[in-house]
Amino acid sequence: MIHMEMGSILRSVAQEDSELGKYVNEVMNVRKELVSNELIEKILRYRLGKVGVDQGIILDGAPRKETQIETVDRVFKEYNRMIDRAIFVDIPEEVSVARIASRFACSQCGKAFILDEEARATHTLICDVCGGVLAQRTDDTLEGIRKRLAVFAAETVPVIEHYRAQGKLLHIDGTKNIEEIFEDIVKGLGI
Repeated sequence: MIHMEMGSILRSVAQEDSELGKYVNEVMNVRKELVSNELIEKILRYRLGKVGVDQGIILDGAPRKETQIETVDRVFKEYNRMIDRAIFVDIPEEVSVARIASRFACSQCGKAFILDEEARATHTLICDVCGGVLAQRTDDTLEGIRKRLAVFAAETVPVIEHYRAQGKLLHIDGTKNIEEIFEDIVKGLGI
């Protein structure tokens, strides 16, 4: 299966010194809002065109709001695909805040690090792979996290309910450890 992670794709575009890059940066990192349906549609078309029809896709991060459901469905249909299941990894808000605030990445090689408060106190914030400086994403500040959670409640919860009503929702307990969550997803998907 191919993993299409919309957030990563959009963050990459936001770093570009282009009109589109500046626009995406403004929306995601300055205003901390969800990007438009038109942009999601462009990115989906670009990425789906590179994936064989016989290969499965895990679409991560779209649709994020109700108005994107039709867009995603339409673009998938153009590529002879459909959304079979929607996976919702459910965690309490305080767990979400703690996890997101612990995410760091190397500014040079991009390696991801999870550093909780205790680890940050003892870690040098230097990448052990390439020596680059570790930093949080611009949208992983406490203010950014709170804003994103409010947007999630207002915009994304209706998407979850849409897929629940269609019988396509796989509800996963996200408070378990990574291995258990993975097992629950695999079992729920019947893989």
